[in-house]
Amino acid sequence: MTDTTPDTSSWQSSPATCGIYLIRNLVNGKCYVGSTITFRRRWACHKHLLRRGKHANGHLQSAWNRYGEASFGFEALFVCLLEDLARREGATIAALGSDLPEKGYNFVSLPEGRCVLSDASRAKMSAAAKGRKVSDETRRLQSKARKGKRVSAECAAAARLAALGRHPSDATRIKIGAASSLRKHSAETRAKISLKGQGRILSAETKAKIATSHRGKSPSDATKAKLRARNLGKHLSAETRAKISASTKGRKMSEANKALRRGQVRSPEARAKMSAAKTVYWAARRNAGTVTSDPVFLGVLVPPGYG
Repeated sequence: MTDTTPDTSSWQSSPATCGIYLIRNLVNGKCYVGSTITFRRRWACHKHLLRRGKHANGHLQSAWNRYGEASFGFEALFVCLLEDLARREGATIAALGSDLPEKGYNFVSLPEGRCVLSDASRAKMSAAAKGRKVSDETRRLQSKARKGKRVSAECAAAARLAALGRHPSDATRIKIGAASSLRKHSAETRAKISLKGQGRILSAETKAKIATSHRGKSPSDATKAKLRARNLGKHLSAETRAKISASTKGRKMSEANKALRRGQVRSPEARAKMSAAKTVYWAARRNAGTVTSDPVFLGVLVPPGYG
């Protein structure tokens, strides 16, 4: 085995020298690029793990097992500042193409210091995960391990930043929708979700974003049918009606909404539905012997015998 060092480097005698190194297969020329703050200790750590067959990089470990320790050399390419390590490592991986299976042993590239899996690594991971089924016992243990854990504000902010601008494809949306349609929350989970949402007040900015995202969207006929079937026979409690009434009193329509409604013409079908709904509503109120002026009820479809 050979330890090759640039003439300008003193990494073997210095215990703490930041820089970029290379582990090269002397038989086929493939290489592994890494960064370290201590060249000497990092190489010793690599050798220790490779000799025991426990290196985290399976590609490099397989090559080590096949060609033998004497077929690999260590090279300290250059030294740099600590804050430049990730950026310089990414640039070196890209320059040498060591994240390509035919050229090297790196599983990831580091553009601008950000870890990104190569296409080949993604394909391998995808193929390995396809068809894999997690047992109920494993799911139970995973759930138990995660209970009570809180994501730190720093991690949440990093995850939010990473997701900005990312939009799932139509195929992915369909898959997510199909998986979600089969998922049923337990009564306990629904109670927790409800409790967590109580008293939460959305900011004006959030409300504006939600309104903008919903503009121009129309639910499909299938969705309308589901909503209609789910709401049939439901009755709001007196407390809920009072809350809705209180929240709508004194509310004024924005100028933007007024402008949208000006000149709006409903189709004959829509007018017929509204007329039928009001007829049923008033018939139900008359049968019950009560009439309400509460604006919440006006235009609401009420099943016969309501009251």
